[in-house]
Amino acid sequence: MENLDLVEHVLSHLRASGITMDVEELRAYGQQGLVEASLRFEANKGHGFRTFAYLRVRGAMIDGLRKMGSWSRRGYESVQMMRAVQATSEGALEEGGSPEDLSPEAAQARLQKHMGNVVAAMSVGIFAEAAFGDGGITARDRAPGADELLEERQIIELLNKGIDELPKDEAEVLRRFYLAGECLDDVAAFLGCSRSWASRLHTRAIQRLALKMRSSL
Repeated sequence: MENLDLVEHVLSHLRASGITMDVEELRAYGQQGLVEASLRFEANKGHGFRTFAYLRVRGAMIDGLRKMGSWSRRGYESVQMMRAVQATSEGALEEGGSPEDLSPEAAQARLQKHMGNVVAAMSVGIFAEAAFGDGGITARDRAPGADELLEERQIIELLNKGIDELPKDEAEVLRRFYLAGECLDDVAAFLGCSRSWASRLHTRAIQRLALKMRSSL
């Protein structure tokens, strides 16, 4: 109850970014995320409850967005990018704990690594339907040019090849999270592990994929 303002804070950020879905439904998803955060928080992980809860509240709302109505291509890509950034940030918190005790150099190195992971995760999110499915989930807002199509095909090939080479559980996390749109709780249930472990698997998969993509581009 003392942290209900986090729900309103995340809600205002989503609305400011252009999200116009049902406010009450989004608020309910956020409140559910806050309750789950209170049940799962472990003080010995090195970060405060509000930091932990903020990510869970935001994650619950973003997961909810994908279930709320149909999306244009642009809207779908926006939601996928938000889910990618969210999952990567949550995984970074699980893997690395609080950055408060790091030296400035170590903090900068962690930030650079995190940003590389975010870029890779966003690429997976945007191209997931074409890379793993039949490309028919959402219609394009405009017809792409020849150069754009060629670039897309190259990225899709890299994603397919990179994910095929990942350890089985890591590949399964990416396919279920990005293609099937499952939340990390559902992915964890399928794998028979905790959400925290599924989050770490996502982070490790994205790290490996980021290295493969950088070396191939």
